[in-house]
Amino acid sequence: MCKNSADFQKQFLERVIRGDHDYYGKIQRRAQKKWKPAQIALFDLCRVSFVRRSAVSHEPHKSGDGIACSRPDVFALYVENAQPASWTWERILSSQAVEIIALGRIAEHGLLRLFASKGMSIRNDAGAEFALSKSKGGSWVSEYADSRFKLGYWEKNRSGWHIEGGSRTWKLFPRYHPSAWVQGHHAFASAHVVKI
Repeated sequence: MCKNSADFQKQFLERVIRGDHDYYGKIQRRAQKKWKPAQIALFDLCRVSFVRRSAVSHEPHKSGDGIACSRPDVFALYVENAQPASWTWERILSSQAVEIIALGRIAEHGLLRLFASKGMSIRNDAGAEFALSKSKGGSWVSEYADSRFKLGYWEKNRSGWHIEGGSRTWKLFPRYHPSAWVQGHHAFASAHVVKI
């Protein structure tokens, strides 16, 4: 169990990132050319696995974007609840990060929603101001923040969203979620929206 955001970051680094040369190693090599490690933050939205429990005890639980999209109302209720949202916001503000890597489409959209809820200015890579559409019942979970800018677009252009507010600025880089990475190649699993 993590005590706070710093403890979570330490455990995530030790248990997930170190040793993963195919996915996180690639991000590290790219980021090191421009930033110090303290200036980069990796984000998913859900601190614990959002899973569908198996009815049979010996079968594995199922997780991933498809599960979140099958119950977007429940997923949104969890990640946008005051406590998890404030934990995520505290992690952003308490870090020195200027580059945020959003792990997957859902993390991208959810983080943009969080920044917008805090009154931040969001611009796309062309510099145009961007306003998120209103959505109810968690429908945003199954949608791109902007259908013109899918994960493949950000990967190809090595670009991201520009965010400003108060005295801080960030660049949010959407990237494929590690679960979409199979033996060094994208499975594109996180790029597809599951119809519910």
